Amino acid sequence: MSSAYGIDDYRYASTQLAQTTMRSEMGRIDLDRSFSERDEINDAIVRAVDEASDPWGIKVTRYEVRDISPPDSVLQTVLGRSASTGEPPTAAADGEP
Repeated sequence: MSSAYGIDDYRYASTQLAQTTMRSEMGRIDLDRSFSERDEINDAIVRAVDEASDPWGIKVTRYEVRDISPPDSVLQTVLGRSASTGEPPTAAADGEP
């Protein structure tokens, strides 16, 4: 089937594309806004994966970012920034929506 669609495993390919798109979308926004912009992130991922998977005969209608867990280094940066400004960390830094 890879000769017809150009891939061997459409599930793996679509998962990889979704992850890559999610990283790209997350890189465009501040951590503080990542929770409030989940719908926009989900929509961007659906559009990207649906467009890429069209030649494979797949229709993507939904993708959901359920949990955003930034690396400890990112959290430490946010906490350090809030400590230097004297302002409390934002809800996103605490892991709350």
